[in-house]
Amino acid sequence: MVDELKVEHLFGTIPQTKAVFVDSLKRYSNVCNLCFKTVYTCSMKLAYQKGIKYIVTGLSRGQIFETRLGELFKNKNFDIEQIDKTVLAARKVYHRMDDMVSRTLNDNLFKKDTLFEEVQFIDFYRYCDVTREEILQFLDKHVSWIMPTEMGGCSTNCLINDVGIYIHNKERGFHNYALPNSWEVRLGHRTREAAIREIDEGVDIHSVKKILNEIEYDEDLRETAGESLVAYYVSPQELSATDLKAHLAKLLPDYMIPVHFVRMETIPLTPNGKIDRRALPKPQRPALEAALVNPRTPRENTIADIWREVLNLEQVGIDDNFFELGGHSLLATRIISRLGELFQVDLSLTTLFDHPTIATLAT
Repeated sequence: MVDELKVEHLFGTIPQTKAVFVDSLKRYSNVCNLCFKTVYTCSMKLAYQKGIKYIVTGLSRGQIFETRLGELFKNKNFDIEQIDKTVLAARKVYHRMDDMVSRTLNDNLFKKDTLFEEVQFIDFYRYCDVTREEILQFLDKHVSWIMPTEMGGCSTNCLINDVGIYIHNKERGFHNYALPNSWEVRLGHRTREAAIREIDEGVDIHSVKKILNEIEYDEDLRETAGESLVAYYVSPQELSATDLKAHLAKLLPDYMIPVHFVRMETIPLTPNGKIDRRALPKPQRPALEAALVNPRTPRENTIADIWREVLNLEQVGIDDNFFELGGHSLLATRIISRLGELFQVDLSLTTLFDHPTIATLAT
């Protein structure tokens, strides 16, 4: 195919692969979320450097609908302009989220809005309604492709994918391909029986345990999803998070600056003299520049309750930015859905992008 198109085929690698997988498992209980983000980040940077304006993407229909457009279609909104606006807003937030990919690969390029104009994505499935069977027949005839049926796994030959399936089942109680598969079934691109058969295939536990050990992920030491870098310090009094960040900025790169700062009387130790990580308290709220302002009205209180539940935080202020608190486009969908049901209003996903604080959202 590369020869026919007369294009250069580049193979990309990153030195932080293990750290990306671990961070994805901690945040999402799968490896796919940050793996996709790595691919998108590297491809956008390469396209920008080479002056390439368009990238053709071919995620499965299920993943496209489930991760970006489900809420719009649920409300029967099929307006092309609104869909494109929502996808673009979600893409910007996605690439600016604080995670291992952003810290190690993004640099400052993705802070520029113009990047998303200079490099755009073309959704293959918007223009081609090829069936799953046709794709598999093409792969079987023209590409060195082995269906994973005899190997365990789901829809790909990616061994690390089995780790994501195992962890997601263990921690969240269901297969992480259940939602995208359900969309493929609803759209008529796959039978329900075929989807269930693939989900029920299971994984090779021995292989999964081996990979978990290799990437140094402790499945029994689970951290809160969406958690960011935390600094624990010993001091006779509370120190300003702003001052601490300013001081560390002189010594460390941006991605190593902690989001949370927690003062302690002493650092807890294990009987062996090592830091007892299990005894370290979890931060109640990210160290934001804005002071904590509590809700003032019943409506703000209701929205704050939803934010605390979805973000898994004990405290949120009405002037706190949803995305600085660890929110992202998938959690934004849950927020909008809950608000719509509770207040009986029709809100688009972009509402939260345009009004990312409780104070402005309540208004």
